[in-house]
Amino acid sequence: MNHDVIQDQYGRLYHLPNELARRGHDVTGFCLNYTSSSRSIFRETYNPNGCRLSQWYSYPAGVFASNLIPYIKFMTYTIRKIQPDLLIGGSDCLHSILTRWVANKTNTPYLLDLYDNFESFGMSRIPGMKSGHRKAIQNAAGITTISDSLNRYIRKLAPGNPIETINSTITAGEFIKQKMKDARASLGLPRDGIFIGTAGSLSADRGTGLLYEVIDLVKQDHPQTRLVLAGPAQGNPPPRRKDIIYLGELLHAKIPALFNALDVALICMNPNSFGNYAFPQKAYEILSCKVPVIAAAVGPLQELFNDYPECLYSPGDIADLYKKIIGQIEKKSIVNLPIPTWSDQAEVLERFIIEKILSKN
Repeated sequence: MNHDVIQDQYGRLYHLPNELARRGHDVTGFCLNYTSSSRSIFRETYNPNGCRLSQWYSYPAGVFASNLIPYIKFMTYTIRKIQPDLLIGGSDCLHSILTRWVANKTNTPYLLDLYDNFESFGMSRIPGMKSGHRKAIQNAAGITTISDSLNRYIRKLAPGNPIETINSTITAGEFIKQKMKDARASLGLPRDGIFIGTAGSLSADRGTGLLYEVIDLVKQDHPQTRLVLAGPAQGNPPPRRKDIIYLGELLHAKIPALFNALDVALICMNPNSFGNYAFPQKAYEILSCKVPVIAAAVGPLQELFNDYPECLYSPGDIADLYKKIIGQIEKKSIVNLPIPTWSDQAEVLERFIIEKILSKN
């Protein structure tokens, strides 16, 4: 997700363990750092919120994953020492495989938390990764998925396994409605004009390229329209144009201001092995800011906005996207849906673990 779990304290990989700790559970986290080749063994970061979270261990993967075996040995040794009731693995196919292996070595039940369809990640193309991931799913004591569509897919791979859907969401009070002029000023954006845009991955496989085309159509009706973007471009930066403002990769703390600066927020997605199962966290972030939204009619996004057809566009259909943007600029339809917090989701996870996993082990 282009964030560091420990340093950025971002996303479900941080918030679900953190909220479990808030609920009184002792939690230890192990992270394999893909971006570091440092030979330092590990780093401890104690939870700053006074929870019972014991510690986070960050272990550098090294060049060509040269530290992987020492990492597994260290993790296995530590788990045997602390004797947890349950292991929870996530992140990608490799971590599904590692979780199963360590669980077997330490005789500990394990749960897999699938925050995306890991089979859509590039890592799954490595020989043995996909099959190992599926074997880990089939042998897990329980599975949590980010969306109902992924839940249904996993049920086909592991019929009979306990599975629970837990959407990624927001921290209470983090994303709130702000005055548009104040939000724009905080980001150094012009005060006037119509801004449409998005935050998050801008890679071509998400369908964001359509935005560079649709802006020309929207400007025929509203010449003062600009496209505002933030997020990793993965080697495909937005075109350099006066009507396209690229803010780069913003700190997560600035994303609420970005959404509040927009007249219309966009969520792009393509119908593929990723998009058909993805539940973008930004959906709840945008809704919580009370900003008009338009999302691709794909998988979980289509299910979320099913009762709001004015907020859905057909992926790849520039005419439909143009029509929906104009409609939202002129009518400003605000979607009101219940939005859970990370605390709410941790309560769901806790109940699932106690009732469906630990009670049977």
